[in-house]
Amino acid sequence: MSPLFENATASGQSEQSLGGRLGEWASGRGRNNQNGSIGIRPLERSPLCRRPPSRRQSTKEHGMQGPRSRGKGGRAKPAPSAQRRLVGDTFASDLENARGWNASVRMMCDRLDLPDLSTRDGLKKVHTNFAEIYCRLDEAYSTNRDNPEVLVGIVGIWAKLSVDVIPRGKMFDEEYNAPPRRVFHPPHRPSDSLGDQHQGGVIAKDGIAREAPRLIRTTEQFPNDPKVAELCIVTLMHSVGISMRKPDLKQPDIVLAFELPRLLRVTIDALRMPTATFYMMCHAMRLLSGAATRFKAECGASMSVRCAAVCTLFEVHCEVCEVEDETNQMFDLDSLTATLVAEWPANIAAATDKYGVQNCDSMKMLQNAAEFLQVMETYSQHQDPYVLGKVAACFITRSILVLKPCSSEPKKTPCSQCSEFLPRCINTYMMAGHRYMEAFTRAQAVIARNPNLAYAYYAIVLCLSPFPKNEMALRTAKKGLKCTQTTSFVRNYLQWVAVDRAGKLGISILEDQHASSAACAEGIAILTSAYEDAQAFIACAPPDSPYLGAVLNWLVILTLLIRGHDMAPDLQEFQATLDEIDLADQIRAFFGYPPKRMLPRVTRELIFDLYPAAVKEWGPTVARFNGTYGNADRQPINVSKAENDLAAWLAELHVGARSVGGDGAQHELRRALSLLLVQEFERGAQEVWSMRQHEHVCGLIEKDRSSDSDLQHIPTSPDERRSACGTTTPTNELTDEDHHKNLLVYHILLENAAASDHSQPVELPNESCGCSWY
Repeated sequence: MSPLFENATASGQSEQSLGGRLGEWASGRGRNNQNGSIGIRPLERSPLCRRPPSRRQSTKEHGMQGPRSRGKGGRAKPAPSAQRRLVGDTFASDLENARGWNASVRMMCDRLDLPDLSTRDGLKKVHTNFAEIYCRLDEAYSTNRDNPEVLVGIVGIWAKLSVDVIPRGKMFDEEYNAPPRRVFHPPHRPSDSLGDQHQGGVIAKDGIAREAPRLIRTTEQFPNDPKVAELCIVTLMHSVGISMRKPDLKQPDIVLAFELPRLLRVTIDALRMPTATFYMMCHAMRLLSGAATRFKAECGASMSVRCAAVCTLFEVHCEVCEVEDETNQMFDLDSLTATLVAEWPANIAAATDKYGVQNCDSMKMLQNAAEFLQVMETYSQHQDPYVLGKVAACFITRSILVLKPCSSEPKKTPCSQCSEFLPRCINTYMMAGHRYMEAFTRAQAVIARNPNLAYAYYAIVLCLSPFPKNEMALRTAKKGLKCTQTTSFVRNYLQWVAVDRAGKLGISILEDQHASSAACAEGIAILTSAYEDAQAFIACAPPDSPYLGAVLNWLVILTLLIRGHDMAPDLQEFQATLDEIDLADQIRAFFGYPPKRMLPRVTRELIFDLYPAAVKEWGPTVARFNGTYGNADRQPINVSKAENDLAAWLAELHVGARSVGGDGAQHELRRALSLLLVQEFERGAQEVWSMRQHEHVCGLIEKDRSSDSDLQHIPTSPDERRSACGTTTPTNELTDEDHHKNLLVYHILLENAAASDHSQPVELPNESCGCSWY
């Protein structure tokens, strides 16, 4: 305990009365202004302040003239040091008897001749005469260091000044020695000043963050004081917690001031206190989340609390987990072929036989590759990319089309690999001229004309894969799942995207402790939708699906989020799911594309490693919070209401105020995507899709058409091409050629978008969360 605090308690001004009055004043200002306290810093007089005034000067300035102050030729009698104060002991006793801290602050303002701090005119006077007012406060503080009532009144004035941004910034200016950082004892007193400061800008937050060791030391000195713990944790969260979430920490003094091991220790100890409040618990969890996110190497019945915990686990591993390759580069046809002819393990054979070997994704990929090679042999005879494209369009809806470099390439063609023929086919469809914007616009227009074409939604979802924070991919996937014209391959991919995007979006909404009830309803609806889609995917997906393991991991996480308070501590209910995950991993490894350590997998493993011990250690604390604060979150989920909220969200009616959408956002998204795709296409067009090569292909087509009477007429002029593609006669019905052409348009757009480098993606609107994992 500091000497000042000992003096205060010894003189009859007990810690309880002082802390009680401070708590009464702080509680009247609202929960958001309950603040922390800081340790002791050596007091330094500001160079701007003049010397302490004499008795005559002091009484003259502050209206305290005595009967001898105007004596003729007489000198003022020297006063004892106890009376050389701007504020006397009598006034301090009046402060002691004042009702509430607002009354104390008013009395201090009157005594120090300060303007009314509750009005704009008074704050304007403070702006104009800040240096002079600061000097008065500094002198009053310096001459009354042993009087806690006076010092607390000065802190109250600083808190009043901190409401305005200009004085708040000046207080942390080095020129003024940062007065709020100089008053750090007794522990309750600086709470109001620092509380208003942590609501300020970057300068104020960084200034308080540098004083983190003093706050930590104060918490350690008073381990049984719940008010000290709450004030310090809240202030640390609003200063250190915000600084840790910055993308770059360039101030070494701030980083060193965190003292992360001590910070984590006092935060955990504060959570264990039986008198810990829910308000402090929310700030402590966000403080731990920021520490785990920034310093990875060092470092209940409420659905929102569980989402905050899972969000923290996501942030811990978001930069080290692997990402699934959604292109055909993840598959090796040679190893897959060798695997199929080898002897299969009994469990893998049983799983594939139960589903149907011919219906598995691996068999469909091999079938597509074999049929495409046969089509390529036919193309080597007539070299007609138009006919080749019509046949290849049927392959891309069955499964992922894997094209490897062929050992016997077609001779006398401008292409060197099989993978180059699809771009050439689409170039023939779209008539020479690099009209990529038109191709992308046509893809959007087809959805408007035929909203039941599931592959169109699949194409848009893949286009949006470089933008993980955009909500349009989830809306598009959910709408695509309602289409009847689809294949199992397209449906499974849309369900996987719906699970992954909805899970991350719902967690990001519910982890916000200050989310409105409408936003919470929206988050619950989205998580419920992800849970149902995960179950539907697992029921229908083939055992060798590349997304089965990820969806199973998501199912575990979503079950914990939705039904976590009813789960057993040993998590035995998930044993069957864990067996399915293990089998899916074995199948993927057997077929030549072993599972990657994606974010859901790593998070699920960490939960199962820590959950039993965490339940044992924190079970009583969680039970206490459930009984005190958990009545709202423990209400059962209304399934029908969740479905209605989800339907409204999909229709972009925005259940919560956080959603941003409409034609403006979609227009910006289309513009950004078009810019991205056009840039990538134009770069590749200089090498592969040049006009000279196109003319060469048209010449080969004309030559083959004259020599082969079995081939249909292939239009070569732009007008004839438009007529062949069905662009001259608008219609609401899609012809077969329209369907084939659109499928190829989507496929080429997606292949180029997936193969491009998105290290610096285009900034899009509607970015809903600042977390790095979503």
